[in-house]
Amino acid sequence: MELKDYRGKGIFLNFWGTYCPPCEEEMPYMDRLYAKYKDEGVEILAVNVGESDLAVDRFVNRHDLSFPVPMDREKEVLDLYGINPLPTTFLVDKEGIVLDIIIGGMTEENIEGYMEQIKP
Repeated sequence: MELKDYRGKGIFLNFWGTYCPPCEEEMPYMDRLYAKYKDEGVEILAVNVGESDLAVDRFVNRHDLSFPVPMDREKEVLDLYGINPLPTTFLVDKEGIVLDIIIGGMTEENIEGYMEQIKP
């Protein structure tokens, strides 16, 4: 998976962990809004940082998440982007330009506003 594969779409690029309470809180909001915005050209990529497939699969199944969950097992992307703390979300427009970086948990209203901002 590379971001260039999503050119033409808005990308809600979220970095998270199963052990992160704000991450767990915002995931259902993200999933509900993904159902609405995926048909409007917004993609969610929720990159798990440094955890096992089993831990992530259990989390995804428990919350019935429908968006893609790429894995950053070795924390290479985390280090490349200089991400700290979790959750951190990058808002990327259809041209691949990072419009904003949100550090910390988000409300459902926040997430919807951000998706409107990156909608092509």
